[in-house]
Amino acid sequence: MTLIDTLEYFIDDVGQHLECLAWEIQEETNYDDEGHQERFDDFCEQYDEHKARLDDLEKIKSIIESQQ
Repeated sequence: MTLIDTLEYFIDDVGQHLECLAWEIQEETNYDDEGHQERFDDFCEQYDEHKARLDDLEKIKSIIESQQ
């Protein structure tokens, strides 16, 4: 497995996790109670962290590809 293959694996993995988090965020918007607000906030925080990780992985891949 090449370095690019490994990066693509992690990019896909993080992307799939983002999709799950987006779904969870959407589900939490169906509720108005305080417990769901805390979960909503937690999912949003996780989404932001994973999105930043995905962006970083894509930048790393781009740098590696440009050097080959």
